[in-house]
Amino acid sequence: MTQRQKDKLQRFIFENTDVRGEIVHLDESYISAVKNSNYPQPLKELVGQIMAATALLAATIKIKGKLTVQAQGEGAVSLVLVQCSSDHEIRSMAKWEGDISTEDIQKMLGKAYMAITIEPDGDKERYQGVVQLHGDKIEQAFEEYFSSSEQLATKVCLTADGDSAAGLFLQKLPESENVQDADAWDRMSQLASTITPEELLQLSAEDLIHRLFNQENVRLFEPNTIEFKCSCSREKLEGVLKSIGYDDLKKLIEEKGNVEVDCEYCREKYIFDTIDVECLFNYADTHKTPDTKQ
Repeated sequence: MTQRQKDKLQRFIFENTDVRGEIVHLDESYISAVKNSNYPQPLKELVGQIMAATALLAATIKIKGKLTVQAQGEGAVSLVLVQCSSDHEIRSMAKWEGDISTEDIQKMLGKAYMAITIEPDGDKERYQGVVQLHGDKIEQAFEEYFSSSEQLATKVCLTADGDSAAGLFLQKLPESENVQDADAWDRMSQLASTITPEELLQLSAEDLIHRLFNQENVRLFEPNTIEFKCSCSREKLEGVLKSIGYDDLKKLIEEKGNVEVDCEYCREKYIFDTIDVECLFNYADTHKTPDTKQ
């Protein structure tokens, strides 16, 4: 057996077919995303599954930019949002209230939808597809997204246990003249359905591929490293605070002693005091009394 690599995405194709695949394992990137979150275990696992799916989907886009998956509902879990860049940098957040004791996404999210947004860098137009969430597993929503928005048959397997997350992605591409195995998709997708959550989490990508597709001619590409990275910064938050206004910020500081802002993605805490606010608005310079001396 091959030792499983951590935080890696492995792309592969089946030679002489129109089927491609990916396997992702998230370890430190997943732990960094959910640590200090106090998520209930079912929500922590759901976040991990959507993180794995987002990493898989982001690897399929051929542009520089980012892909965002947003699951929004009316249940105890109102929002799960995951964003992954074309450089394989990922971050996530979730909002919930009350008790969560089930892994059934219908019970967690209630009436819900999932939006997948592709945002190219620069001024290029973004693309968004939306599907309703049906069934009790999040995989079904991703499969429906590809079926309805891109007319591509897709198989998605996702799992997470709170410490690591993993996903398997298979997709049937538009047929080409060079395809020699017309039945490949039916065979591959059925084989993928036999994988267990334990195997998906524990086996290396190479061993998973051998376990499932040892009779097939598979070509592996160089794996990519997935990294948790949040784009928050003090400078960005200063821009937000300036939009609030000097007078309102001063009132907040008078009431609470400082202004405290927590990043919802990485939970980094930013604190702004009176001096910070004065510097932010250049108060000392912009409110000087004009010098009338000649």
